[in-house]
Amino acid sequence: ARREPFQDFAIRQADPRGRMRHLLISGEPVFGPSGKFQGYRGVGHDVTAHKEAEQALNASESQLAAIIDAAMDAIITVDSYHNIAVFNDFAASMFGCRRTDALSSPLVRFLPECAQALAAAGPAQPGAPAPQALRARAMTALRNDGAAFP
Repeated sequence: ARREPFQDFAIRQADPRGRMRHLLISGEPVFGPSGKFQGYRGVGHDVTAHKEAEQALNASESQLAAIIDAAMDAIITVDSYHNIAVFNDFAASMFGCRRTDALSSPLVRFLPECAQALAAAGPAQPGAPAPQALRARAMTALRNDGAAFP
């Protein structure tokens, strides 16, 4: 109604076979010589494959999160800077803190003995194994209240 340009307007519609298509449409108003609005001129992009891949990834991530949360072991993963990225319910119980309080905090908060090895290793490369000094090694961990446990 305002005859304004628009960009990346998302449309979902069924194709002739009934399959849902996802489109992004951009357009600009076209006016005739007298200034009368004649319609829009623009482009559209079919982003169905991208949308379906995004939905599949979200479903896969949800399934993985459910599996991790159902595990009867503490599962903690860290990012390349050794900050906690995943902290499941069992880990929260074991370390006596809420998951939200642990996420993004340094791993050394709960495993202070690994601080020297992590500092020496520097930022990890994606997919790189843990530093040798941390593999298959018993160490003392700290609960949120400061109590140590093996």
